[in-house]
Amino acid sequence: MKLYQSSQTHKPFLSIVACQHGNEPFGREIIEALRPRLEEFPGLQLIVANEEALAIDQRGVEGDLNRSYPGNPTGNHESRLAHALLKHVNGTRYLFDIHTSVSSCGFLVPIVAELNEDTRSVINLLEPSRIVCIERPLSSTSLIGNVNAGISLEFQKSLADQSAIDIAVKLVEDLYDCRRAPTRARDVFMVTGILEADLALPDTARDFELVEELDLYPVLLKDPSYMGNQGLKATRKEVMAL
Repeated sequence: MKLYQSSQTHKPFLSIVACQHGNEPFGREIIEALRPRLEEFPGLQLIVANEEALAIDQRGVEGDLNRSYPGNPTGNHESRLAHALLKHVNGTRYLFDIHTSVSSCGFLVPIVAELNEDTRSVINLLEPSRIVCIERPLSSTSLIGNVNAGISLEFQKSLADQSAIDIAVKLVEDLYDCRRAPTRARDVFMVTGILEADLALPDTARDFELVEELDLYPVLLKDPSYMGNQGLKATRKEVMAL
């Protein structure tokens, strides 16, 4: 784990975590874009989480870091790392967890474990109209499920480019400038479980589109994050003023 912090001593205000999965190196580009500006943002800490998995371009070394929280100091590599990482982000006001997905989820999908005042204020600084909420206990082994205001920024891997880096940097700037954006209607996809490997999905199934015969919405369809399964299943509700 590589940690970068401002020289100013502050309680963590915003923690940005990248590369929990070693085969998702894009988040490191966001870290590198922000590193030269650390002194502008007191209380910002930047974390490259799983350097060992990154070095071998594998999802994990002995497990899946984002399925290992709250961790165990005597467990396998990812479990020990989860335990140590949580100590560093303890008390942070906000946490952004950067991921890329091979699914056709769209340019950016914010994922939260809880729609509270802090996560809503961050979401309103972002453009996407689709929000995914994975409530506890389903999210209890993920990083965002173990902090107060954790948001995963899930970029579609094939679309993650300089514009994605710019969005992440602007989000940091807006948060530190205390910018408030007007609320607006969003589609919130409430995750209800896993799309099991043996579930017969029609060939026409697409992310965030209703599969009428099964009465569900696929989320992160065919993403290897859900090893042995097909992704997540969700219900949809429109929230008029998030």
